[in-house]
Amino acid sequence: MGEYSKALEYYEKSHKIRESALAPNHPDLAHSYNNIGMKKSLAGKTSDFGITYSNIGDVKRLTGDYTTARLFLEKALEIQENVTCDRCDLAWTYTYMGETYREMKDYSTALEFHEKALKIREKLLTSSHPDLAVTCHNLAKVYNGRRQFKVASGLAQLAVEMAEQKLSGKHPDILEYKETVLEIRKSL
Repeated sequence: MGEYSKALEYYEKSHKIRESALAPNHPDLAHSYNNIGMKKSLAGKTSDFGITYSNIGDVKRLTGDYTTARLFLEKALEIQENVTCDRCDLAWTYTYMGETYREMKDYSTALEFHEKALKIREKLLTSSHPDLAVTCHNLAKVYNGRRQFKVASGLAQLAVEMAEQKLSGKHPDILEYKETVLEIRKSL
């Protein structure tokens, strides 16, 4: 702990990888900019290290390095579950961990983490918040992997409906959710 400059360096590296992996208007880029700004303005706060570890873990997941992703995400959870932190940040760490396990095809563990994220988001956010749509979409992908296509289809459709309430029709998340709906329907 206490390595402010190292944390900032990792934020910036994480952001560069996200920039190369995501569309220029993807909301995760805004999250990265926010984290860099927060780190510069709130140097040394323990809860921020949880966000740093979480973001690095997600970048490792996006590059397919699941072992390293899990290590960083576990470190993030160790911090975020034991200090006062923004519960929405904790929900994102659960989301990243859930996606890591889903991509590893460990659907039971993925489901546990996505359900933890859902519980937090249902308590803190409005029913049409885009982050709830993200969670429904992730749960749909888990159920699809478990070959529970009816449940997956319902969740994917719910993600589309929720996202359409707050995001523009051409938003990349809506397009991705609609693709998932079509993919799942092929399996029904």
